Amino acid sequence: MADYNSTYTGAQIDAAIAKVGGIEAGADVTDTANVTAAGALMDSELTNIAAVKALDQGVATTDSPTFAGLTVGVTDLSGVEANADVTDTANVTAAGALMDSEVTNLAAVKAFDPTDYATAAQGALADSAIQASDTASDTAVGVVELATAAETTTGTDTGRAVTPDGLAGSVFGTQVVQLMVFDDSQDVATGDGAGDLFFRVPSTMNGMNLVAVAACVQTAGTTGTTDIQIHNVTDTADMLSTVITIDSGETDSSTAATAAVIDGTADDVATGDVLRIDVDAVSTTAPKGLLVELQFRLP
Repeated sequence: MADYNSTYTGAQIDAAIAKVGGIEAGADVTDTANVTAAGALMDSELTNIAAVKALDQGVATTDSPTFAGLTVGVTDLSGVEANADVTDTANVTAAGALMDSEVTNLAAVKAFDPTDYATAAQGALADSAIQASDTASDTAVGVVELATAAETTTGTDTGRAVTPDGLAGSVFGTQVVQLMVFDDSQDVATGDGAGDLFFRVPSTMNGMNLVAVAACVQTAGTTGTTDIQIHNVTDTADMLSTVITIDSGETDSSTAATAAVIDGTADDVATGDVLRIDVDAVSTTAPKGLLVELQFRLP
């Protein structure tokens, strides 16, 4: 402050003292902290101070600077098409897009709404498709349940469809063979291959199983049973674990006290198998005439 003299008024002196009071002790306008605090960009904050000092044109977003050399910060631009245009038809098609020109009815595609066509029960099927509640009949398309072999055998169900397997497993797929072992005038006699009767399995029965057996006589025998076995000569195996019996005084095995049982391990037949009838026992008074029935069915 200038030396005091009489040219300054008291008010001026007071103002000068107030101004000096706000100045930092030992104030230094070149102090780094002071300059930084004032908002200056310091040399120490720059990565390349020389490049910044050499900048001679604007680089704001609204500027259009030019550079003598340019290094692009990407790995490789060799695959970028010259004058690349992401809206180019060929480029978009090659990328896998469905083009308007490929759609038969563009308006229909754009208006497609799956909720107009699908139901929760159908998933992706249309409402016009067959519904679970649509029952098929001989005049209407719809859903139909498949009949079991037993239902096919019953033959009265009009609401189920028959399958080839169900038909083959029903009575309608059963092959019945009846063999006259002794005629009505002959006494039934014991013996393997009784009556010298043998049966060859035809190709139409290949793979079938013996599922039922029965026998009858023309004139009943008395005292004791008449017992009949079915023997597979080709497999050298008896096919019954419990033989067919015709009881004393009876003419048919259906009334026997003990029913015949088929051996599940020896019940199958193949084309060319030879079967014979064995009479293991005869009533004391022999019956006359013997007819044996065999039923075969696909398993």
